[in-house]
Amino acid sequence: MKRIFPLIFLVTASYVLSAQSGAVIHLDDYTRGHEKYAEGEYAEALVYFTKAAEANPNDIGPRFYMGHVNIVMQNWKEAVENFSLVLKINPNDPHAYFSRANVYMELEDHRSAIGDYTSTINIDSTFAEAYYQRAICKYEIFERAETLCADLYKASALGYEHATALIAEYCDK
Repeated sequence: MKRIFPLIFLVTASYVLSAQSGAVIHLDDYTRGHEKYAEGEYAEALVYFTKAAEANPNDIGPRFYMGHVNIVMQNWKEAVENFSLVLKINPNDPHAYFSRANVYMELEDHRSAIGDYTSTINIDSTFAEAYYQRAICKYEIFERAETLCADLYKASALGYEHATALIAEYCDK
């Protein structure tokens, strides 16, 4: 009996793994994507994250990291598309809104960035950097100083230190 149990376990485990081979491949590709990203091999990381996303289309992880790889590679349109797909799967992901907003900032589409920073804040009202970045966007489009300062004060109150210097420069006059 002692010899049969390990054999049954091994056969069962092999069956389960082969029946779920997509999941196993997904994890391998996802892990390899992270490894390549950490090594600075962004094009290769993108290949692995893409394979992982194709293996499990409803998993937001690979698509989220595809967006970040595209940011590093300055593939702005692709990054927006990746974060938009994440939000289609999970419309309550504050980090996807925040990341897409950062891409919009790079594209100097400040109004879209403000919209995504606002969505980030609506989902997570303690996301200090979102208040700060929204204030920067407002400054870029010459929005009223009181709304810009309100965001800076909130970011500062939440512990975001960069906001303090801007408050002194733009709000405490």
